[in-house]
Amino acid sequence: MSKEERKNFDIKTFIPFFKLFHIFLGLTIIVFGLLFDILKYHTALKVLLIIYPILMYIYFICKSNYYYIKKPSKINQIGIVLLSIILVFIIIKLF
Repeated sequence: MSKEERKNFDIKTFIPFFKLFHIFLGLTIIVFGLLFDILKYHTALKVLLIIYPILMYIYFICKSNYYYIKKPSKINQIGIVLLSIILVFIIIKLF
């Protein structure tokens, strides 16, 4: 981040959110991935491993907008749109 971007972003309160989000994401993928694999729910496993992370990162980007002091970056909005488009194409391809 440039100095201007750092001034516009509350990184001290963002870091705990960042850490908890990724711990939660990792643990839920591991736990539910093993559970769906053991129960032979292969369609649910596909959804978990492909669609769930994309949905979670859309949530993550939306929530990270809260940590901007002034206005959120345009890159966040572009990221949300791109991830949403990718998600739609993956859902169409899987089902």
